Amino acid sequence: MSRILYLLRKPFVVMKNWRIHLSNLKLQTWTRGQILYKCSKSCSSEKREIAAYLLKHGVTFFPYRFQEKYEESHTAVLFDDEGYPYVIHNGKKLFLKKEWTVKKCQEYYVSLLREQDNDSPHKYLNKGRNPVYSDIAADLGAAEGIFGLDIIEDVQKIYLFEADEGWKRPLEKTFAPWKNKAEVIWKYVGDKDTENMIKLDTFFENKQVTYLKADIEGAEADMLSGGGITFTKKLRIALICVYHRQDAEQAVKNYLRKYGFACSVNPGYVLFLYDKENFKPPYLRRCLMTGIKRM
Repeated sequence: MSRILYLLRKPFVVMKNWRIHLSNLKLQTWTRGQILYKCSKSCSSEKREIAAYLLKHGVTFFPYRFQEKYEESHTAVLFDDEGYPYVIHNGKKLFLKKEWTVKKCQEYYVSLLREQDNDSPHKYLNKGRNPVYSDIAADLGAAEGIFGLDIIEDVQKIYLFEADEGWKRPLEKTFAPWKNKAEVIWKYVGDKDTENMIKLDTFFENKQVTYLKADIEGAEADMLSGGGITFTKKLRIALICVYHRQDAEQAVKNYLRKYGFACSVNPGYVLFLYDKENFKPPYLRRCLMTGIKRM
C-alpha cells in the first residue's frame, strides 16, 4: 500500500517543486553554457581550467577535478557513549550533530576535506600564513571546529565564535582535551553589541589576538566595521572568506589595506550557487583573502 501511495503522490510532489526543478535545469544548461563559453575564451589559464571541467561535468561549488578524489563511503563514523557521532580527523575526534545520520555525517565531513584540499580555493593553512605557537587565534564562524582542531596544537590559545547552538555539545566534546586553551563564545561577530552579537573590539578590548579566520556567511563587512582597533593594533594575519557576496573581495581588500595589511587571494574560483539572487555574471568568485600585517 505504501508503494502505491508513493506513486500516487509523486506527480504532486514534482509539480509542487517545479520551480526548483526549473532552476536546476537552467543552472545545468543555460548558465553552465554561459560560464563555459566565457571561460573558454578567457586569456586566464585559471578560467580555461574551469571551462575544461565544465565541458564534462555539471555546475558545482568547486569546478575542479580535485574534489573527485574524496569518497563519502570511505569515512568511518563512530559514536560515543552519549550517542554523538564523530570522525577521526588527523588523529583527533571531530564531533558532529547528534541528530545527523551516518550518511549526513559522511557527506559533511567529505565536504570539509574538499574545502581544505591543497588545490582548493578555500584552503586556509599554507606555508607563510600558518600560525606560530605564540599566536592567540580567533575562529569566527567555527561551526564544527575543524579549523580550530587543525591548529589547536600550534597556538597558545584559541577563541571559537559560533552562534548555532546545535554545535554547542559537539564543540565541547571536540575541544575537551584542550579546554585550558580553547574557549567558545556563543555569539555572532558584527558591528554592534547585543544579546546575540559582539564586536571584535569589544571582546578583545582587554585580550590579545594575533591570528584570525572568518567564514561568517556574508557578514564580513559588519565584522570588519566592529573591529577597527583589533585590526589596527593586534592582528598580524587575517584569513577572510570573500565568496558569499559579489562585492566582498574588493571591499575586504580595501579594508585590510587601510589598516596596513598586504593582501592576496587564493588561486582559483568558486561558483557560489546558494546566493541565488546574485548568482549572475561574472559568476566566478574568489574564495579566500589573506591579509598579512606589514612590518
